[in-house]
Amino acid sequence: MRTVYRVLIVDDEPLVRLAIKSLTNWENYGFNLNYEANNGKQALKIIKEEAIDLVVTDLNMPIMDGLQLIQELKRLELPQRIAVLSAYDDYYLVREAFRYGADDYILKPEMDVDNILKLLQDLSNRMEDKSKLSDDDPALTKKILREKLLRDLIIGGKIDDLDKKIKELRFGIGKQNLVCCFFWVDDYHKIVNKYGQMDLGRFQTSVGHSINQVLAEGKGGEYLSLSPQEYIIVLSFPDVGLNEVRKRVLETVNTIKHSLKTYINITVSTGVSSVKTGYEHIGKLFAESKQYAKLRFIFGKDRIVFPEDTAVLARENHPPSFLKNKEQFLLALKENDPRRVFMELEAIFDKIRSFDVLKIEETYPYYMEILFLIINFLNELGEESNEVFERETDFYTTISRFETVFEINNWIKNLVGAMLHYLQKKASIRLHRAVVRACQFVKDNYQEEITLPMIGEFVGLSESHFSRLFAKEMGENFIDYLTKIRITKAKELFVTTNLKVYEIAEKVGYTSAEHFSRIFKRYTGESPSNYKG
Repeated sequence: MRTVYRVLIVDDEPLVRLAIKSLTNWENYGFNLNYEANNGKQALKIIKEEAIDLVVTDLNMPIMDGLQLIQELKRLELPQRIAVLSAYDDYYLVREAFRYGADDYILKPEMDVDNILKLLQDLSNRMEDKSKLSDDDPALTKKILREKLLRDLIIGGKIDDLDKKIKELRFGIGKQNLVCCFFWVDDYHKIVNKYGQMDLGRFQTSVGHSINQVLAEGKGGEYLSLSPQEYIIVLSFPDVGLNEVRKRVLETVNTIKHSLKTYINITVSTGVSSVKTGYEHIGKLFAESKQYAKLRFIFGKDRIVFPEDTAVLARENHPPSFLKNKEQFLLALKENDPRRVFMELEAIFDKIRSFDVLKIEETYPYYMEILFLIINFLNELGEESNEVFERETDFYTTISRFETVFEINNWIKNLVGAMLHYLQKKASIRLHRAVVRACQFVKDNYQEEITLPMIGEFVGLSESHFSRLFAKEMGENFIDYLTKIRITKAKELFVTTNLKVYEIAEKVGYTSAEHFSRIFKRYTGESPSNYKG
């Protein structure tokens, strides 16, 4: 008898859930899609009560979003395979989902029968492979458990029996001289075009195989794939000095880069962390290496960036007045004040013009410091530079093509303008989502006590900010919206039940029947008793 896999669809938009379920008769292909949830919290409850095999989840949802759901599933060590639904503008969230343990993703605009069927089949095949591991391939089982342990070390938090797990799994790194290397695939958009969204898994496997081959050939270390674009290795070098550590890291990274170029024809930008001793530092080393890999926008693609490279950029060898201008520029960025941003930027340009330089090339280090400041600012916000500027750019090469300082100034101003536009647009989307989350919260909890401070805290905005935003987006204030929802529900109960007025009042969130009656008459023109008839 053929296995039927139980699939849970998690999305706060009912139409999306309905569209997926209605595309075809999924039972014919061995999938039961009769399970659905509108947020992560509801999904967890269903997963714990039902034998769910596969989870397909949206990322932006109220109460508990998709990232929180994935983290919780992994924390509880539940066995489901997980895919995420993604819009074109939130791939940064997809990367986080892979980091927390998602298996695959699909773009919402590409959710047709063929693509969803392939996604479900890939997930179910992985689930079958995993269920066979214990008996058929103990070595592969240990490999998967080592990857999970490394992921847990990156995320941080307490790991029970860590030393015991390291010994049992033959973890490939010791505590001494730990280094993390983050590999970022260059020109990723070309990879997507070449492989297609649904074949990126094949590409990801090929990259992982090439990296593992290098590590297996005596280099040592542990490897983890975070997404089709991001890969990390953690190396350790006991009983050697820092110069030897640097030499061996460089050798390993260059061998991996050569292998990827030779066999897959890709280049990678690589960030190398500092050196620490102790497993508790792995999370920090990961963050360092990721930040350095992002600096390909400064140093160019296909480069290896070490900590000392960033120290050169951050040197303080300019007059104090110049440093003060940079600090004011950064402050204006943080305060999201476009007028001040460009004012401070012009002040920096004036300072650069005042420096005693004979050739345009001598100004490049000053401009690179501005760009370094911008990239670091975006990194702190968790933004990816290539997404902000909609392209991958070798900043130094670009600057070197300009013939005048005026051209460089205009180019940087255009970059800053594009960044501000991106951040403002994203803030607008985030604020709009806050209203959507608030509306959904009311629909789910109208029978409970709901206050403006409570809902503001729920969506992560101040009470006054949320109140103004809600009125602007909805054309009515929040209290009026809440009241209309409650009165609508009350009218439904009057028609469909024989409950008394005070009972209906309680069911729609009013502790006083008298107060409910006054509000009901104000909104409907009739008293509850007359409406009930």
